[in-house]
Amino acid sequence: MFTKRSLYHMTPIENVPSIFRFGVLSRNLLSCLAHIGVKPRSIDNPDVNSRRSYIEIDGRSLHDFVPMYWTTHTPMQYHITQSHKVIDEDDLAFVVIEKKPLLLKAGVFTTSGNAARNDTRFYPGWDGELILDESVMASRRCYKTGKFRIKSAEVLFPDRLCPEYIQYVAVRTQRTREKLQRMIAGSKQCSHIQNLDEAVRVQSCFYIR
Repeated sequence: MFTKRSLYHMTPIENVPSIFRFGVLSRNLLSCLAHIGVKPRSIDNPDVNSRRSYIEIDGRSLHDFVPMYWTTHTPMQYHITQSHKVIDEDDLAFVVIEKKPLLLKAGVFTTSGNAARNDTRFYPGWDGELILDESVMASRRCYKTGKFRIKSAEVLFPDRLCPEYIQYVAVRTQRTREKLQRMIAGSKQCSHIQNLDEAVRVQSCFYIR
């Protein structure tokens, strides 16, 4: 789903309660949650993460940024749900983030493609949006080859994406929605969530199958 109004961050549904409490954290900040007994599940590719750990942007590690995609049906989504079966689609959530409040935030970078690739360019602010191939972004194809890198263009937000920037969390089925709503309702971290119907929505069009 590509609208240019929203951004997407993939995560297992069990991570959602802590995200509603603490926001979406960069990889380097996630370790802080262990001190309070929160241990998020990772669905990242270890080899890709290793490459990303050596990349710096403006003197900071790539792991100091929260990665978001412009669209769904990305190559990573195909990798983790279809080809390598890291996670079942019913257990995958999309944190949907409103782009507009982020526009004036300092320290944001956009990319021309997958940030782990050597041929990807990094742009300060939102300049990378100007070169997006909208036909590629809007396609439901995951592009395992060819336009793989372009479909993986990222928005990189420094350190922590606060909960107030989250529009809602999307899941694939009503059954998963009800399961996640029960998780949220039973979590002390989410006592501030007043409207579970708005917070968690079914968006089957975000998914591959």
